[in-house]
Amino acid sequence: MTGPNMAALQSAPKTKPARTRRAPRILHVSEVIKGGVGTYLREIVALQRQTYGADRIALMIPASQRAELTVPSGVDLRTFVDTSSRLVSALRLTSATHQLVAELDPQLPVSAVLTSWKSEARPKRSRSAA
Repeated sequence: MTGPNMAALQSAPKTKPARTRRAPRILHVSEVIKGGVGTYLREIVALQRQTYGADRIALMIPASQRAELTVPSGVDLRTFVDTSSRLVSALRLTSATHQLVAELDPQLPVSAVLTSWKSEARPKRSRSAA
């Protein structure tokens, strides 16, 4: 092409092809699922499954508490071994979560529900006047 048509094409703004939006991949991680945490997970996972599709939702929960949570069909449920001390269980959870994030590549930040660590009360050291 030459002439005015070519000039019009060259000066026309370039547009990107339309992108199709995929539903985000969501990962929930929890150290404990008893009580309110389990209730929260049941509700949010059911809603997210309905909104984004079961194949977009994954959970990492403690193996010992698996019976506490009914997971909708198609949702990816993983467990970690939590039968040791809290420190060892926390390390196992961390390792399993890192592996799962690498495998699934979730688009949303990991939703982590962890219990707070309570340190034993220690007597304060007294400062002696020297």
